[in-house]
Amino acid sequence: MPGWCGTTAWYFLGFVVDTEPDTLLEVEAESGIDLGLSAFAVLSDGRKIDSPRFLRRAETELKRLGRELSRKATCGGCGTVHDRDHNAARNVLFEGRRVVAGRGRR
Repeated sequence: MPGWCGTTAWYFLGFVVDTEPDTLLEVEAESGIDLGLSAFAVLSDGRKIDSPRFLRRAETELKRLGRELSRKATCGGCGTVHDRDHNAARNVLFEGRRVVAGRGRR
């Protein structure tokens, strides 16, 4: 069994198995299956089998949770969790008022 490590630290393994050929039963009708991206499979009679959506739903939920987490910051001193968007709006307002009041940046 040859095995090797690529440059991205992913491991690949290839192997060959010798077996005796199986004889298949005779059938009256033949059927074809087309695997695709928009539909998981399309059968030769036109029926479509939808792709499993659980992975896409989990990916969407993970993105949403990641965005929520990236907007939060925990204070190292007191452990309070702050919303960065809210704090940014406060800071912009404070700077704007300070500049308008004539105490601009130094």
